[in-house]
Amino acid sequence: MKKIRLTIAIIFASVICKSQWTQVNNGLTANYVTSIINVGTNLFAGTNFGIFLSTDNGNSWTATNTGLTNTNVLLLGTEGTNIFASTIGMSLSTNNGSNWLPINTGLTNDTVISLAISGNKIFAGTYKGVFLSTNNGSTWTAAGLTGINIASLATDGVNTFAGTSGGVYLSANDGGSWAPVNAGLTIASRIQSLGIFGTTVFAGNSTGFLFTSSNNGNNWAAASNGLIAIGSPIFSFAKSGTSIFAGGGTGVFLSTNNGNNWITVDSGLTDMHVQQLAINGTDLFAATYGGGIFRRPLSEMTSISEITNPESLTLYPNPATTSFTIESTNKIQSIKVVDIICNEILSFDKLRMTQSETVDVSGIAKGIYFVQITVDSAGSPTNKNVINKKIVVQ
Repeated sequence: MKKIRLTIAIIFASVICKSQWTQVNNGLTANYVTSIINVGTNLFAGTNFGIFLSTDNGNSWTATNTGLTNTNVLLLGTEGTNIFASTIGMSLSTNNGSNWLPINTGLTNDTVISLAISGNKIFAGTYKGVFLSTNNGSTWTAAGLTGINIASLATDGVNTFAGTSGGVYLSANDGGSWAPVNAGLTIASRIQSLGIFGTTVFAGNSTGFLFTSSNNGNNWAAASNGLIAIGSPIFSFAKSGTSIFAGGGTGVFLSTNNGNNWITVDSGLTDMHVQQLAINGTDLFAATYGGGIFRRPLSEMTSISEITNPESLTLYPNPATTSFTIESTNKIQSIKVVDIICNEILSFDKLRMTQSETVDVSGIAKGIYFVQITVDSAGSPTNKNVINKKIVVQ
């Protein structure tokens, strides 16, 4: 193994940075965005200063708060043309946000921190249990887990999952009864996010680890390969075709194999605290807690190449202090390190074509970087694969 010190260069990285996130905050007077959803072709953003509407794919935003008794919006949800907003209590708009009506009858805990909607079933998670409405929020009834903080919810209309500090609970009878389903959840932490995609349930916890289950939570498997777990939650999921996106406190990640492996897709995302993701047409939107809203074409991310079996390459330690090591089953051709706005910080192109290299990062500033590693494919130096990894220098 040879230890190399990479030469510093400030040029644009052509592979990782062929596309970037773009900030789309025109008319958005609040940068702390807690929620973003699409309704038809329109987008709604919930912020600490109310709700904003975009009818032009995020190019411009206008406030739409008529009838809201509180403009500190915690989250948004939608079913058809009905839009639900949680502030202090719940509100409903049936006319594209033109006005909002309170819908709190029976909701004895007025702080709703999670929502799951399927057809006429609206599940609301609070600090003290789950509530259910089957009439667009006109009335609510208690639906179990009384006294428990419900950090996340997901439902397919038959099975409903609740994420808590005590793991995941499942109800198959609309909250009539709940059972813990935690086999395989090896990291004891609050389940901050849940998503159901086909027959697979995704659970992200408050320390940045992901788990999946293909049997309604009876067993969970770790699904964090490629993620950086540095004590920051996974807040949100979104799906387009076979691409699944996860957003959290360290940016946005992409999996094209049902969560088995993840790569970072953060180029240009200057605020890494992603509260929620939403897909509108051919674009992915990220609501951030400080930087407003970012947009990026889906095609630019799903076309990012990665080795067929990325588990054949490891990068450690991560986070790193003075150096990190790359080990690959294929020979390493080149290594580049870029920052989050895609300036190339370190570069080395004339390696010995070994399967292990150690990179000295003692001379660069602390922060989040991306490592672009080019390796042989099928043992041939003329065939190349590029693997993109995230590294934290601290």
